[in-house]
Amino acid sequence: MTRKRAKNNLEDDEIALGRVVGIFGLQGEVRLMLYNRASQCLERWRTVFLISPEGERYEAEMRSRPGSGGRVVGCIDGVDDRESARSWMDYEVVVLREELPDLVDGEWYHHDLLGAEVYSTDERLLGTVREIHTAGAVDTWVVGQGSQIYYVPNTEGVVVAFDVEKRRATVQMDGVSHGN
Repeated sequence: MTRKRAKNNLEDDEIALGRVVGIFGLQGEVRLMLYNRASQCLERWRTVFLISPEGERYEAEMRSRPGSGGRVVGCIDGVDDRESARSWMDYEVVVLREELPDLVDGEWYHHDLLGAEVYSTDERLLGTVREIHTAGAVDTWVVGQGSQIYYVPNTEGVVVAFDVEKRRATVQMDGVSHGN
């Protein structure tokens, strides 16, 4: 089977969960910056791909746990000292898309939303999802087309529909804010 290379060192069927940003303690643990801090994907040992900034790929078993101060700490099977842990700095932590847990209705993975087209209920194209802000209790999509920016709270009353296959969302404009 041939797998097409994505420009950011990921294969088409792979999803980046985060990256190694430091070391923790004396036993070879690493500090992780997860793109979704609430993700429970690495709570148990899981096969991951660790990809260096240069694109070198390694398959490993990994799990994570909460650390102090809101940090996320990761364990890489076979890494048991600080120097070994340091060698994984800046590596991307990647899993196959099929390994991600199923979602309930009304939930979507960020990688499915980013780049998706967003339309109003009257079929006006607002643009594509450029960013997702996750600072509060509700994710907010930053949708743009040219210099036009809209802020769309991902709530049931505002997001009317999202078709993952077509990568198309429909939103109720009453809850959408217009940015500059």
